[in-house]
Amino acid sequence: MNSEISYFACKSVPLNAVYIVVGGLTGLGFETVKFIAQNGGGCIAILSRKIPSSEKQEELKALQQQYEGSRVAFVQCDVTSTKDVEKAFQYIVQIFLGSPIKGVFQSAVALHDGRLEVLNLAHFQKVLSPKVAGVINLHRATRGQELDYFVCYSSVASFLGNSTQANYAAANSFLDVFCQGE
Repeated sequence: MNSEISYFACKSVPLNAVYIVVGGLTGLGFETVKFIAQNGGGCIAILSRKIPSSEKQEELKALQQQYEGSRVAFVQCDVTSTKDVEKAFQYIVQIFLGSPIKGVFQSAVALHDGRLEVLNLAHFQKVLSPKVAGVINLHRATRGQELDYFVCYSSVASFLGNSTQANYAAANSFLDVFCQGE
């Protein structure tokens, strides 16, 4: 996937910490973006495979206007690709020049429901890759940085299971174990 960058214009703010939100255009990821902005988070970099819709771009502009201290940048990035993550971090450093990366919030997700007996390797890879390869690539990209946060959004499915989401449960179990080891 080609990395593209879009910067949403905003008022100049003093140097501040950078918080990266993977999967930050929808669901829990976007709620995280809003939470960071509401709490004076400053520089927020959203990583997503998909380009934001015009409606989402308007929401991001409105968010910046409402919370004047927030600067939000979007970087198209497939976190399953080491190369994409490396490029995304290079862009983030350029966009928020002089601001240290202090937090990563990993909320990337892909779903493919089905009973275990009908799931094949491709179904597992589709669901595991954003969480497993994504967190490994993000971890590698932030080694040596003094992070305050490295948050991985998991699911109760990791320990309760679900008869049609074995692949999703496995992906979240990996995140749980990964975070316990760090």
